[in-house]
Amino acid sequence: MKVNKICAAALVAALGASLVGGTTAFADAKELNGKGTVTVDEGTLTGTDPIPDPEKPEEPFTPTDPGDVTENPDRGSIIIQKVTNLDFDTISTSNKVITKFAKPVAVTDGKRGAVVGWSDIRANETYGYTITASMSQQFTGATATNKLTGATIQYKNGFFVAAAENTNVKPTMPGTTLTIGEDGTATTVITATKAAKQGKGTYALAYGDSRTSTDDKSVELTVPLATASSMATDTYTAKVLWKIVPEV
Repeated sequence: MKVNKICAAALVAALGASLVGGTTAFADAKELNGKGTVTVDEGTLTGTDPIPDPEKPEEPFTPTDPGDVTENPDRGSIIIQKVTNLDFDTISTSNKVITKFAKPVAVTDGKRGAVVGWSDIRANETYGYTITASMSQQFTGATATNKLTGATIQYKNGFFVAAAENTNVKPTMPGTTLTIGEDGTATTVITATKAAKQGKGTYALAYGDSRTSTDDKSVELTVPLATASSMATDTYTAKVLWKIVPEV
C-alpha cells in the first residue's frame, strides 16, 4: 500500500512538472521564418525634386520667386537638379573697368547667394563624379552682334552642404572661388572619388552666405574697359553650364 502511494505521488509530481514547465517538453521544437521580398531598381530625379537650403540643410531650398531658378527638365540618377539665375541689374558705359555683383535670391526668411543643387542615386555601388562650370555663351544682346566681349563671372565664398538626412561620405571642393569666361574653359567645382565612395545623395552648393553678409557680394561680373567704353544699349544674356560627369 505504501509502495502504491509513493508511485502515485511520483506520477502527480511528473504531471505537474510537465504542465507548469510546458516549454521544457518542447525545448527542441524547430523555428520557422516567414519571407518578405522587395525588388530594387534605379531611381531618377528631376529639377522639381527638392535640394537642401545651403544655410538650413534640414529645410528645402525654396526661392520666393520661381523665376530665380532654372530647373532641369530631364530625369537622371546622377543629375544637376537646379541652379539659380544671375541678375546683375543695370550697368552703364564707362571709361573704366566695370564690376557688378549679382543680386542675392530671396527666400521666405531672408536671402541666399547663388545656388546649385545636384544628386547621385545610382545603383549597384556606382560611385565617383566631377562637377564643372563654364560659360557656354558670352553675354549677348537681343541683337546677336551685341556682345560684352571679354566679360567674366567670378564666384567667391563657396561652400556646400548635404541634405540633413544624407549621412553618406561627402565629396570634396577643391576651391572656394572660380572664374569663367567666354573661352568656355570648364573649371572643376566638386569632386567625388570612386575609391572613397564619396558623393551619394543630394547636395547644395552656394556662393555667398547671408550669415556672413556675403550673399550679395560673391558673384561678380567684370567687363573690361575696351568693351565697357563702347557697349550698345541692350539686354544681355549669358549661359553658365554646370555639368556633372561620372567617374569612369
